[in-house]
Amino acid sequence: MIPQGNPVRFLQIFGLLLAASFPLLSGIPVLGYIAETGAIFGIIFLAYRRDWFWLIIGAAGSLMLATFLYGSELFIIATWARVVIPSAAFGLFWAVGGHPSRAFAVAVVLAAISSLVIFGSERDLIYKALDQVKGLIMTAGAGSSQSGGATSDFVEGVAGMIEVVKRLMPSLLALSAAFQIFAGWLLLMVILRQTGEFVPRVTGFYFWKMPDFYLFLFGAALLVRLLAGETLQMVADNVILFMGMFYAAFGFSVFEYYLKKVRLSLFMRIMFYIGIILLQVPGLILAALVGLCDSYFDFRKVRARMIG
Repeated sequence: MIPQGNPVRFLQIFGLLLAASFPLLSGIPVLGYIAETGAIFGIIFLAYRRDWFWLIIGAAGSLMLATFLYGSELFIIATWARVVIPSAAFGLFWAVGGHPSRAFAVAVVLAAISSLVIFGSERDLIYKALDQVKGLIMTAGAGSSQSGGATSDFVEGVAGMIEVVKRLMPSLLALSAAFQIFAGWLLLMVILRQTGEFVPRVTGFYFWKMPDFYLFLFGAALLVRLLAGETLQMVADNVILFMGMFYAAFGFSVFEYYLKKVRLSLFMRIMFYIGIILLQVPGLILAALVGLCDSYFDFRKVRARMIG
């Protein structure tokens, strides 16, 4: 509940506290993720309002707190940078009149770079932790009293999944950071509208669309995946997953547009999405293919609507 007296002043103080104190919880699973998302909200707000003094105090304060608590290693600085720099860039780009979708794209690129630095600096430690989890599962499976065949299949499946996670860890870290930025942005828009502040208009979800020029990057990644060696294939896999998740999100936008157009009932729409979820990976691939095709063929004529 936002106080009625001076909500903007309250948000300035609240945003400053979130931005300056998030390292206190960064090392705690789940709570740390929530604290970082809150800090992203606060930093975007301060940058969007161009409250330079509070923005600098919050950013510098969190950096000093992070280095005091955890040290000044590259991993710590990169973790701090993944929260602060993309958020500040998002808010500033938005404040000077940049379209929110472009501001988000800039923030996501910066967050992805920070995530790659984090992965590069702690790659061995991350792989060691995953290998330990894999070893524990395999040990538990070997000592299980259940039927050998079922247990063996489960253990092999989990072990294979962990190997996939290891291979795709850079893109998973980048996607996690992108989701935090999106959540902070969404929260900011909701709260600003409640306070009566001006918020730049964002295109409705029904018309979200991936720009078609990203097709060249996605196509290049697919080509590398087919023709290059192991190292470049790993890079291509991460690019494909990272972009594929965005294509899937825009694919769901296409689904929602046509479900609304045919006036399908809420119950039937829920059942449709449950079906997609039950398909799991094939369902996501289907949504990504729809989003990919829509970025070129523009099924909903989004470009014409923007021009019009």
